[in-house]
Formats: sequence, C-alpha cells, structure tokens
Amino acid sequence: MPSPQELGTRKYSQQCPIADRPLVAKHPRARRLIHTLGALATSVAVGLVAGAAGMPTPEASAQTRPEVVPGAGLDAHSENGGAQALPLLSEQLTVRIDGEHAAANYEHVFQNETSSRLEGNYHLLVGEGGTATGFAYWNGNDKIVGEVFEREAAQHVYEAMTGLKRDPGLLEQTGEGAFSFHVFPIESGEKKKIQVSTSRWLRREAGTVTYRASIVRADAKIGIDIDDARGVKSVTSSTHELDVQQVSPTHAHVTVKSAKETSPTELVLAYAPNEAPWTLNALVHHDAGHEVYFTASMATPAAPANQVHGGNDVTLVLDRSGSMTGDSIASARTAAAAIVDKLGGTDTVNVIAFDDKVEKLWNEPHAVTDDARRDAKAYISKIDARGGTDIALALKESLGAQRKSSQPDATGRVNNKVLLMLTDGESDGPSAIKAAQDDTSSARVFTVGIGTGVDKGLLSRLAAIRHGRFTFISDIHAVAIEFPRVLSQLEDPVLTDVTLRAEGATLDRTYPGTLGDLFPSDELRIFGRMNGTGPAKLVIEGKDHGVAKRFETAIDAAATPSAPFVARSWARARVDEILGDISEKGETDALKNEAIELGLAYELVTPYTSFLAVPEKELTDSASQAIGDMRAKRAKILAANKDAAALSRLNMPPGDPVLKVSAPRDARRVTAMFPFGVSQDLAYDDFSESWMTRFLVPKDVPDGNYTVPVVIVQRDGTVTATSVQYTIDSKAPAIEVDVRARTGHQAELRVTLDEPALEVRAADADDPAKRTALAKNPDGTFGGMLSLSPGHHRIRVVVADQARNEAERVVEVDVE
Repeated sequence: MPSPQELGTRKYSQQCPIADRPLVAKHPRARRLIHTLGALATSVAVGLVAGAAGMPTPEASAQTRPEVVPGAGLDAHSENGGAQALPLLSEQLTVRIDGEHAAANYEHVFQNETSSRLEGNYHLLVGEGGTATGFAYWNGNDKIVGEVFEREAAQHVYEAMTGLKRDPGLLEQTGEGAFSFHVFPIESGEKKKIQVSTSRWLRREAGTVTYRASIVRADAKIGIDIDDARGVKSVTSSTHELDVQQVSPTHAHVTVKSAKETSPTELVLAYAPNEAPWTLNALVHHDAGHEVYFTASMATPAAPANQVHGGNDVTLVLDRSGSMTGDSIASARTAAAAIVDKLGGTDTVNVIAFDDKVEKLWNEPHAVTDDARRDAKAYISKIDARGGTDIALALKESLGAQRKSSQPDATGRVNNKVLLMLTDGESDGPSAIKAAQDDTSSARVFTVGIGTGVDKGLLSRLAAIRHGRFTFISDIHAVAIEFPRVLSQLEDPVLTDVTLRAEGATLDRTYPGTLGDLFPSDELRIFGRMNGTGPAKLVIEGKDHGVAKRFETAIDAAATPSAPFVARSWARARVDEILGDISEKGETDALKNEAIELGLAYELVTPYTSFLAVPEKELTDSASQAIGDMRAKRAKILAANKDAAALSRLNMPPGDPVLKVSAPRDARRVTAMFPFGVSQDLAYDDFSESWMTRFLVPKDVPDGNYTVPVVIVQRDGTVTATSVQYTIDSKAPAIEVDVRARTGHQAELRVTLDEPALEVRAADADDPAKRTALAKNPDGTFGGMLSLSPGHHRIRVVVADQARNEAERVVEVDVE
C-alpha cells in the first residue's frame, strides 16, 4: 500500500489534527444501505443519544468550548487557525426499534457562512453500546458514501487527500458511543449535509424500554417505529408531545410533535413490552448452511415496595484525577452526597478519593449516623481534581479497607460489602485486573464510567470479576439522574451463579463470556451462535437465595423470522469481549487482527476500523491503488467468513439488481438516477469490463421491469445519456421436491419450480457437510444424487432464483 508521502502532503494538520484514538465500528454494507435507501437521511440523529447541551455559538473560541461538545455539531477550522461551530440548518431523525434494538438514521445540514474554506470536525454522541453502521456526506449535489476500512490505512488516505485539497471524509470512533467525522474542504457558503446511521440495544428497567436521543433543534423532524413481537403498549414521552398510531398490538408508529419545554435538548421515549418479568425471550438470524445467531434477554422485577432492606457496607471510590476538573468532579460530588443521604441506619459508609495516590476518610466503613453522614458529605465537598489515574492502587486500597468482620443482624444477615467506583478515565488494565482478582473478600465492585473517554472494556471486566455491574453515563450532567439505577443494584441480587446452555443444539461463543448476577429491575442480554437449525431450547439457570431456578425458551431457526441485526450484534459483542481482553492482558496481534476482521466482515466501526468516503473523481492514482488494496483485503476476509458474506446479501432486498453500463474505462463518472429518488455512482469492474453497482430498493417499490436513466461524464468533460433496464423481483420461487432412496446409500432428488433458478442445493439437515448442487435437466427441473449413511434422514433443499430470492423445503427419506 502506498505510504502517506506517496499519496500526498497534508497542509492543515496543525490546525485540524485527527485524534489518534481508536474508533468505533461502522459498516461497509451501510454503504449500500445508505446509497439506496435515502433513508439514511435520518441517520445522524441516533448519534445524538447522549444529552446535548445545544450548539456552541459561532463566536465561541476553541479555548472556551469544552473538548467534547454534547449531542452533535460541526466545528470548523480555517487555514489561519480560527475555529467556530457552523450553524445547523436542519435536523431529521428516523428510528426503528425492533425488540429493544434501535436502528436510527439521522441527517444534519450545516452551512459555512464565512468567507473562508474550512476543514470540519463533526461530532456525534450515540450512547452506550452504540455503533455507526452507515455514513455519507454531500459535496454540492454529489452524495459520497463511506466504506469500512482498517483505521490506520483509512487515515493515511484521508491525510493524503486533504493535503492535496481534495474532498474525502473520515468517520471514526472517538470514545464510548462517540464518533467524529473529518471532512475537507467546506467551501465558503457551502451547505454540508451529513447522514449517519447507528444502532444500539436499549435497556429495559422495571418493565419499561427507554430510548433517548439528543436534539439540537426544536423543529427537528422525528419519526419512530416500534415493532416488538411481545406487544407494544404505553408509549409515552417525558419531554415531547407524541402522535402515537397503534398500527397493531405489536407495532406503533410515533410522530414526535412539540417539546414540553421551550428549548429541548433531549428526546426521551418509553414503551412497555407486553411481557412479564422472568420471561426468557430470543431473536435469531440464520442463513442457510451457516450457524444460527441469537440474542436472548430476560428482565427481572423491581424490588417489592414493602421489602425489608438489609444493610450494606458501602465504600464510595471517587476519581479525582486531573481530567475530572470542572463539571465532572462537581457532578461526582453531587452524586456521592446523594448516595450518602440515601443510606440507612443499618448501612455503613466510607469515602475514598484517588488519582495516582489514595486518600481515605476512614480506615474502614463507619456506621451511618447523623455525625458520620455529616462528616462524609463534608469530606466529599472538599474533593478536588488533580493528578493521574491509578485504578489498580485505588482498588487495592479500597478492598483492603473493608470491615474485617460484621455482626449478623436479628435475621442472621451480614451486611453486603459494596465498592462503588466512579471514574471518567483510563488506567493500566492488567494491574487493575490483578488487584481485583487477588483480593479474596466477598466485596462486590460496581463501576460507573462518566463520559466518552472511559475504558468500558476495563470497567466492565472489573465489575464482572467482582460480581457487580458496570454503568455508563455519557453526559456528566446526567450523573445525579442516572444514579438511582446504580443504587437499585446495591440490593441483594435476585439471581446468582447464572449459566446458559442449549438443549438440542451446541452453543458457539456466547457473550458476555461471564454472566454476572442479576439485581432488581435488571436485564440480562446474551449474544451467541449455535450449531443445529432444528428446534432447540435455550436454558438459563441460577440460584435465588440458594434455590435453583430454570428459565427456557424455544428456538426454531427454520420457522422464526430472521433479524439480520442479531448477527452484527453478535460481532459487536465479540469485539467488546476482545477490547476487554486487551484491557486485561494488553494488545496482541491476534486480538487486534480479530477485531479488524470482525469490523471488516460485519461492516462495523470499531476501535480498529473506520468509514472512509472519497469521491471517485478526486482519487489520485496512488489513492486509488490504496483503496483497491483495502477493498481486496476486505474481500479476502469475507471469503474466509462465509457467514458474514451471506449476511451481507441480506442488505440487498429481493431483486438486488446488478446494474451494468457500457462506458469507457477512463470516463470521469457514470451515474444512475433511480426512479425512487436515489442517484448512485457506478464503479468500473475490470473483470466484466463495464461499469456496475448493486443497490437497495425501498420495500414499497412494486415488482416489475424498470428503466433507469444513466449519465456518463466522459474524460474530456462531455456528457452523454443512456438508459438501462432492470427487474425487481421480491417473490420467492414456488418449489416441489421429490425424493427416492436408491441403492448404494444414496437419495435421488428432483426439484420442480415455477421460475428459472440460479442454483439449487441439497444437504443433510443433521449433517450439513453432506451436500450437493443439483443439475438442471432438459425439462427445466433440477436433479441429483446425495450420498447418505443408512438410516432416517431429513434433507434440506434450497433454491435461489435469479434475483437471489431463496425458498427451501425439508423432505425425509429412509436409506437402507
């Protein structure tokens, strides 16, 4: 691959540095998704899930603005180093919530009202677990769509192209649920439209699923569809008036109307699935011939209002490092004081502050009396920010400062030992993990990460090791609001020793790797894969105060509607597990390469992959070679990950037309203008010696034959027009399968269908390694022999028509 020097020289790097941080995932498929569904016009907003405080004024300087601006905005830098936030002209958000999975498309349009050419840095907050899945921006009327590449390679191309004053865009992850888009140039007077699609899993608490999105403009256009097979009821918002159309018991369409406050900064929407606590529920995705992906969830009930609460030995461990200066330390002090106020007479409390040193209020927790409460709050109020961050030392000292013995109360209960650590930063992971593992006490550790710069992998792993829970709070101003959830987890767990297994199938790589205890108003969510496509059961087992409990749900991949986002969610969960391993053991080539492969194969923005969007007409020869090398690497990874490659086809709707146009290889551009309102550039394919592209078709476009106008810009700048025919076919073929047992341990198959087929395959449903492709007969049927062992067999036959719509049948045969 060419070096940055070969690609070009950057001119504005000092004024516009690219953060040298890991990014978050994005996905190449989103490239096709964005291209075709102009639905991405709704994409950027999901990125706004964290509570925007509004956009800074153009007059604000880089010194007066916070380092990370809440919500979304576009900061711009000129050649002379001046910085400002560009005004936001319009905002649109479209969200689809499917069984607690939120896929959001947001569109922002900014304008450069200065007389200077600018380089922009767009920032977007999505929320915990959020990832970018699609990305595009506009240069005038030209839409430039991003592809997922390895981060370092994408950065090299971006740096080189901007150095040549070309028009690339780079979308990276800058922290937990936080993304940044670098684009150059933004010309004087130019309107810059940006589209981003994101996805994340929502949290269910006390029976309610809540979706939050930061809103910059009061007149933002927002539409939300909620689909949940369990049922959708009680759709409400604490921030906005809603127009709720209950389309069916499982589907609600929501139009967000006026805000209840004059200047809204956040949309909060909630609904209640029609499902009782302790119900194990699963969603699946399955491609023929591959493993079944699944996600399983189970919610716990709230603690009874009249429950008698036992005591807790609570140690508050507060990060006072230099990065906590200002609002962060103030919010931490407020939240810590609120916890002290909520502790009761059966509790004990201690406060420990840490940076690269540790200071304790007391050597061990003291009983909560009026005097102790007053002393603790006074100590908290004096904690200021300074120094570095040594989580290992803080853990070691805090775990060592627990009461060595506790007297049982009248019921024989001994106080729970609880550490509640609040931090906004990162630290040496391996030493922190060792400190957590070396302590032999029963103290639970609950970690709270504030802001996008936290090491989620480390804090999650620490909490799992110590049987606690990690909580992420993206906005420092929301700490006091979010802490009731943290406090509810200080109750006794309602299920311990939690395990997962399958009956009728074999589990393959489930995440999180360690299942923690469950607390009141909690939710367990697991991602995994399983071998075997027949009916099976997922089983969760655990103990409720020593009493064994079992929860189960049936999975039949062949009979269950497939949800493609489940497969990508599994890949995202695996990446999170890898990041936890890196925090614990340090980065290795094996871990890094696996994270890269997952990002490229499943089209995810991760700390090692990012979106790069470059206008084809702007590519230099060296940049074109570099992008070609990156595409070749991704193709090789897809070839080695057949399940991910199969998944990619699901983003192309039935019909998935392949548009081919004959035009000179040296043409500047070939653009197709589809009748459903989307324009898309084609790319030259050396093998077919033609310009071609695939594209997505909106679901409401009926089947049939269509004509698409095509504009060709020749090398000399002249423009010619032509048109191409294509067919949309969303109907799966109707098939009939006959099977006969033959001598020699074989089964003869004949398949009759109502339309031409691209391929017909047959395999032993219980041993997929035994498979064959059936050949076309002169009469239009397909036939062939499948070798089988003696006994009873189920044979799965899959037919793909020329539009790649698939139909399958399972037939049975006895082989002697």
